[in-house]
This record gives sequence, C-alpha cells and structure tokens, in this order.
Amino acid sequence: MYKNIQNQQLSNAAACWAFGWHIASQLQRGDILALQGPIGSGKTLLTKGIATGLGIEDEIVSPSYNIIHEYPGMVSFYHIDLYRLEKPEELEEIDIISYFHHNSIVVIEWPQLIMTYLPSLPIMLSLTIENDNSRTVQVTIPTSEKKYEYFGN
Repeated sequence: MYKNIQNQQLSNAAACWAFGWHIASQLQRGDILALQGPIGSGKTLLTKGIATGLGIEDEIVSPSYNIIHEYPGMVSFYHIDLYRLEKPEELEEIDIISYFHHNSIVVIEWPQLIMTYLPSLPIMLSLTIENDNSRTVQVTIPTSEKKYEYFGN
C-alpha cells in the first residue's frame, strides 16, 4: 500500500525546517501529509517549514489545544494536531472531514485516529530522534499514486 522513497537525516532544527520548505515546493492542492513521531521529534517545526514554503506568513504554532489551525494563502493550509483526541467520535464532533478538499493542503500530527476517515491515502512522514539528537525522517507514499513520485527527488 505504501513504498519508502526517502530517508533524510536532519542534523538540527534548521535542517528540519528546510526539509519542510523543500517539501512545500512539491506539494499539490488536495495533498494530505501525516506526520508521525514522538513528542519533540520535530513535527511542528517541519510543518512551519512547509507553511513558509507555501507562502504562509502567519506564525505557525502547534494546534494541540485548538486541534485545527487554518492559515490563508495561495492555497488553504490546515494544520491539525490530534494528540488530545482519544475516540473516533471526537472527529465527527469537530467535523474534521470538511477540511479535506481539493483546494487545500492538510498536515496532520498524530494521525493514527483519522487514517480510516481520510478521503485519500496521505504522504507519510515518520520522524525519529537519533542518539546524537539529530532527526531522521522517513518519507513513504501510496504506491497507487504516481503524482507523489516527485518526493524522491
């Protein structure tokens, strides 16, 4: 269902942000990105780079308490953090599916709860913290989606 196309070493916070910025230049309207990794692994920092690369000028902050932040720009950009949610019913209460449409780009932190509700398979970015405090991000894409091949470059 997925194939690994890239493992990227990120030596510091600036490299994490820059990797997000690079990803943004390759995104298309309708793309969904699912970010996985432990607390402090760089999910929000990566999202900041993506948002900046999409031309978003607002300050990007973690939506852990608000669940969803919407940022205006050339494309609707939604930053979703599901860390605090525990049950699928909570997704319905906030009408989360309405944020996934062909004109938006959506980044989801802690996506485990929502995976079966997504309208399409997301680009998966899995972050790990290495012993030297650097990060590794593994990029996997749906095997059925040729449009995502650009992430391997």
